[in-house]
Amino acid sequence: MKDLNSELEMENFLIMQENEKLKMLAEFISQENKALLNELNHLLAIAAAAGIPIPHDLNRSTTSSSKANNKSNKRGDTQEATEGCNTAGLCGGARKGVAENVLRC
Repeated sequence: MKDLNSELEMENFLIMQENEKLKMLAEFISQENKALLNELNHLLAIAAAAGIPIPHDLNRSTTSSSKANNKSNKRGDTQEATEGCNTAGLCGGARKGVAENVLRC
């Protein structure tokens, strides 16, 4: 009976560890999504200001983007999640490395 209890405790511990890793990964992905949305909205605003036509399905209202910006900026997610990105919006190893480190923990 003690052996079974010990096995179950170990299994429970491992499940909790995996759960924490997945929570960290989900938070990272959420931050990355917010940063990408902010970047998209910024690029669309630049394009609109330059008179470049924007396809209807990409045309985002500034109200929704400002709400996303406010939430991200309050928590500091945007800056943290976009570190390592160049001006073209392409990200180097910084983002990939974080995700891989979360999975390896």
